[in-house]
Formats: sequence, C-alpha cells, structure tokens
Amino acid sequence: ARYSESLALYRELDDARGMARVLINLGTVSKFQGDLAQARARYETGLEIVRKLEDTPLLALVLNNLGSVAIDLGDNKQAAAVLEESLALKRQAGIPDGIIVTLINLGEVARALGDLDRAVSLGEEALALAGSINARRHTAHAHYNLGLVARARGSHDQAATAFQSGLRLEQELGNKRQIVSILEGLAGLAATRGENRRAGRLFGAAEHLREQLGAPIPPADRPMHDRDIATVRTQLGPVDAKAAWAAGRALPLDAAIDEALP
Repeated sequence: ARYSESLALYRELDDARGMARVLINLGTVSKFQGDLAQARARYETGLEIVRKLEDTPLLALVLNNLGSVAIDLGDNKQAAAVLEESLALKRQAGIPDGIIVTLINLGEVARALGDLDRAVSLGEEALALAGSINARRHTAHAHYNLGLVARARGSHDQAATAFQSGLRLEQELGNKRQIVSILEGLAGLAATRGENRRAGRLFGAAEHLREQLGAPIPPADRPMHDRDIATVRTQLGPVDAKAAWAAGRALPLDAAIDEALP
C-alpha cells in the first residue's frame, strides 16, 4: 500500500528514477506473495525505465530481480540472459554483494539446465566471495544451492552437510523464507534415505511455516517437491502420513530446525 502511494506521487513528479525504484520494490512484494506474473510485469516495467537512465547499479539490480522471478517461473532462457547481463554490470561496477547474489542465481539456472559442473563452480565462487566480505546471508544461500546440486548428483551426504550448514546460519539470521526451503530440502533427503516419518514431520513443519509466511512454493520447485511428498505418503500410508504431518505442523520453529539437524 505504501509503495503504491509512493509510485503515484513519483508519477505526479515525473521522477523516472523514483518510479523505477518503487516498481522494483513492488515487484519484490509480489514475488514474496507468490504472484510471479505480477512481479515479472513490475520488474519489466521498471527495466524499461531504468534502461533510459545512467544508473548502472539500479540496472544491475532490476536485471537480477527479473532473473530471479524467471527462475521461479521455470523460464531459464530469460533468466540466463538477464542474469549474465546483471553479472557483467556488477563486475564492471565492483559491487561484491550484488555479484554474490547473481552468481547464486546463475547457479540455480545452471542446475535447472543440468549443467551441474557450472552450478558448482558458480556456487563455490559465490561462497568464497561471501566469506571474504563476511556476507553471512549469502553464505547460507550458497550452501543451500550447493546442497541442491549435490542432491542432483546423488551425493546425499554432501547435500545434507551443505543444507545443514545453511540452516544453522539462517537460524541465527532469522531468515524464515530460506529456512522453509532448507527444511524441505532436508525432508526430501530424508525421504530418499527411507526416513519417511522424519521426512513427513519436516514437510509438515515446512508446510505450516509457508502458510504463516504467505510464501507458496515457486512453480519451478513444485515437481521435485511433489515427487518427494508422494514418496513419503506412499511409504507411510495415509494414517501414518497424516500423523507425521500433524506432528510436524505442531512443532515450534526451533524444534523443527532441531529435528532437521544432526
């Protein structure tokens, strides 16, 4: 509501940079609410404005954000194009925090396209750069993404270690949006290992947290998520699955994290 009011005022003032910044923020609100089509539209409108300005950091930012939404939508072609442009601009301008974010996003694209070697390379570069500037939030995210790549390779122990490293940091930072994704990642690993009751509890805890946050699962992540849940429900049967989910939903967040950690 505040951003919408701000946008109207910037339009009255004919302030292009102000309009662009607010559109980017509104796009992020839409993304967090799960309205990815609206998020993409707002970012694209913002991008049209920013391309007419001489503002490299703002251009790099909107390109990255548009790429992030394209990832969630499964549009890896658009994601790769805008993220590569964003990364080049950030390297040129020397924006280390921004470089990390875009490296992480490009790693997601590489994983989605099956280029796991490149996904690891991008993730490790992001992790090293994040460590060098003590960017703990980005360190946590890089661990999570490297865990996804390890799982895609069938390296389940390595994936668990990466997920758990990310989860510990996210717990310290209080980043619930990323905590929920890692809980789901660890639940999927538990299902792969036949730990179906534990997997059900973790999925239940994650489901409850998503409801609290108003953060639906992105379309691109839905197929693997649905496969994992189907595996758990089939292995447990309807009665035990319902009990496991209910037990997980009842867990306080810190207890759910304890369940996920060794």
